[in-house]
Amino acid sequence: MIAHHGLFQGYYYFHHLGGDRDAREQYQESPHYDACVDFCENYDQNCFDPKYPNLTAEDFRPLLEEVFSRPSQLPATAPLP
Repeated sequence: MIAHHGLFQGYYYFHHLGGDRDAREQYQESPHYDACVDFCENYDQNCFDPKYPNLTAEDFRPLLEEVFSRPSQLPATAPLP
């Protein structure tokens, strides 16, 4: 999935640059094909669509406050990395 990520990601923009958006099809027999298609569809494609709905930083505030309010899991004497 990592080795050919750019090729799979290109499905969303290659055709705008004169390329073949279906270039990823050469890997359709790979056991990882569906996982890479799914990843690019759900996590990458919104990077190329300025109208794609997205969350603001403020939307994450409750989650961040909850995570940072937890007590540290590190022993008190642990050196900082």
